[in-house]
Amino acid sequence: WIPDFGAEGYVTRSYKMDELDINYEEHGAAAETMRILAVDQFDTQFCMAMGATILAINAIKAHHEGIQERLDALRDLMTGKECGAILITEPERGSDAVHQLTVTEPQEDGSLIINGEKIYNTNSPKAKWVVGYGTAVANEGNQMTQYLINTSWDGWRSERVFIPWTPKIWIGHNHLTNIRVPPEYVLGGVGKGRDHLFEGLILERIGIAVGNVAQAWTALSHAFIYINMRKQFGQEVLKFQGVGFTFADYWARTTNLTIGLLKFCE
Repeated sequence: WIPDFGAEGYVTRSYKMDELDINYEEHGAAAETMRILAVDQFDTQFCMAMGATILAINAIKAHHEGIQERLDALRDLMTGKECGAILITEPERGSDAVHQLTVTEPQEDGSLIINGEKIYNTNSPKAKWVVGYGTAVANEGNQMTQYLINTSWDGWRSERVFIPWTPKIWIGHNHLTNIRVPPEYVLGGVGKGRDHLFEGLILERIGIAVGNVAQAWTALSHAFIYINMRKQFGQEVLKFQGVGFTFADYWARTTNLTIGLLKFCE
């Protein structure tokens, strides 16, 4: 589905993307909220998986510096030609993002040699482009780097980690062995990775909030249909106070959250 959605400009509407001559008329946080609300109604897991591509887009968008190789990757992701992933989580580090064990050794020509292991990375077994993080010295957050990998390069290996609750989403366990990242694909050199990481987390947290509201509306939409169709004792179950009042409260709470989020988008 990603190529079809990408062809219509529905991968993300956070940006105008004039650097790619795409120039979306409707773009920004509010437009992206509307997109997520609609796509989640179509398929929640698909919407979540496409979110991983958006995380890669955010990083490349922020740091492409007009370099053609990065712009080509950005176009692939924006148009849905390819999907993307982001590599933060490691087996021995869990949610600790700044004490990484993946080592990114800087070379004299400005490239990086990467060795490490990442896990629970959405889309990575299917992605062509992944944005990753590592460090020149293991466990040293102030030595972190950010880089862009084409998964066709030597040294990349990804295996699917099957999570029963998200059967449609390809989540990966990734091994990076002596991968050489050319200078054109180094988004943040030694010492810049941590700042780039937290810069990206700001947008990610906004996206999570929008996704949560979208999933609430999707759940309520299905529930509203059911309680209007299902009858008990000769009437729709909606008309029983224990059901109708409860769902009126859910509707009000979700509406308030949506209005608050849209206000934040301003």
